[in-house]
Amino acid sequence: MSTSSNGVKWLWEAEKYVQDYHEAFLKGTRMGLFEITFNTDVPIQHNQFHQVLQHLIRKSPPLQICLQNRDGTPWLSQPSDLEIDFEVMDTDAPIREVIYQSFRDGYPGPKFTQWKTKLIPRSPDTPCPLPEVKEKFPYQYDLMFTGHHGWMDGIDAVQLLSAMMLILNDVIGGKEVSDEVLGSFSRNIELLKISEKIKKNFELYPDRFEEVKRTLPKCDRKPYLFQAFPPPKVPNPTSKHITRVIDAEILKNFLEKSKEAGVTFNTSFMGVIIAAIVEMVKQKGVVHDTYTIASILQANLRRYLKPSCSHHVFGLYSSLMSYTLNVDKNVMDSFWNHCRTINTELKQLLKQGFPLEQRVCRELVEVDLPATDYQTIVRPAVHDFSITNLGDVSQFIPSVTEHVQLTNVASLNFIHNFVHSNFHEIATFRGRSYYTLTYATNYFTDETAHLLIDTVISVLKIMSK
Repeated sequence: MSTSSNGVKWLWEAEKYVQDYHEAFLKGTRMGLFEITFNTDVPIQHNQFHQVLQHLIRKSPPLQICLQNRDGTPWLSQPSDLEIDFEVMDTDAPIREVIYQSFRDGYPGPKFTQWKTKLIPRSPDTPCPLPEVKEKFPYQYDLMFTGHHGWMDGIDAVQLLSAMMLILNDVIGGKEVSDEVLGSFSRNIELLKISEKIKKNFELYPDRFEEVKRTLPKCDRKPYLFQAFPPPKVPNPTSKHITRVIDAEILKNFLEKSKEAGVTFNTSFMGVIIAAIVEMVKQKGVVHDTYTIASILQANLRRYLKPSCSHHVFGLYSSLMSYTLNVDKNVMDSFWNHCRTINTELKQLLKQGFPLEQRVCRELVEVDLPATDYQTIVRPAVHDFSITNLGDVSQFIPSVTEHVQLTNVASLNFIHNFVHSNFHEIATFRGRSYYTLTYATNYFTDETAHLLIDTVISVLKIMSK
């Protein structure tokens, strides 16, 4: 680490995956964000929320980071004059359109800034996601908050959102905001050492390398939904989102069924998506005795690191893991058996460190295209679906404080021109479970996407009985 004469603190040379994320990020894809609604007991002024962001950036290492060229090589750095990309929108601005426009505009924003915040004050008659809150907290706001996925993950984003709400409460109440830093950010040498060890093991045992390689779908694989519902031809692909609230009674019954079967909710919901895909394609004439369903899961690599400190460590510690399962055409009749198979196999794969093996293998077999070529490359979507489960975020975010109540939290992802075609995300907040389907418009029409989410919910209802 070194500091230049203009105050820039150079951290380290950016890894290839960081450069890839960054080039995609600049073009409005391969990223995630929070869509938030919160209510306050007094109105917020523009300068107050700007003050909140100033405190947040001061306390949050990943928000201080940007990627700059150093002697022609991309480096992660901390500039001394980082600005804040913050805008208050019109009262009647639709939050989703604000989000889509922000991504169409791309990045960067102000000098060095590689995250955006949009605040939308709502009129007094705007419905509240939690109506019982409105009387004591009548001032309502929608908020878009992004981070950079190249050097932070979903766990980091929840930490930042939690801190933001606490800081906002202090600012409204006129309290002094603490100087405590939220965590540390450094290059993870331990993870790099594990990866190097895996590479050496592959050299010593080439059969193991080939075994892991076979778990990656071939680049010419055509997902079943593409066979049944041919992808549309669109000149400028983007990502779209459909969000549904899962009925509480249905979810309760389904969770009980999952527990009886001895499987996790994440496993059983994967089973629901698989069954929905099989049922959809069968109805369109794509019928096989056995379907080989390929999925992408988000694996948390922190599980493989030794706990070295008591504070939070920021960084990108999530990794994509390919998982393939064979199911018969009557998957609905053997649903819970398939779920038990998924549950057993995933537990074993996670325990043996398979996500790290697969990540190293993928790096070794993929074509080493420069990150700057990202704009000319469309990563082929060869998996049938992708999934992540955020769990109950209410456990990690202070929903109720003296002056602020967080009344809705949704996580949105932008996936077009990348390896995902349809991305399923579940998150629970204050007793309500949100199911969001993200789809790339060059793979799915709106009609097919709505049919997919409707079929998933239909299967969920059937399996909850």
